[in-house]
Amino acid sequence: QGIAILSDVLVARELASGTLVKALDLSLPGFGFYFAWVPDHPRHAVIQSFHDWMKSLA
Repeated sequence: QGIAILSDVLVARELASGTLVKALDLSLPGFGFYFAWVPDHPRHAVIQSFHDWMKSLA
């Protein structure tokens, strides 16, 4: 159980099958991506590298 904000494209199959349901009939325009992590995470260097790689693709 939980709640998430995801693109309909990523969960279209689950929405169609009823595995997931929309909590709100709300959508946001665009294809923005956000990256968040705990600053003092033990694997900060790995996470930072992944973040930098993702950002380089933007």
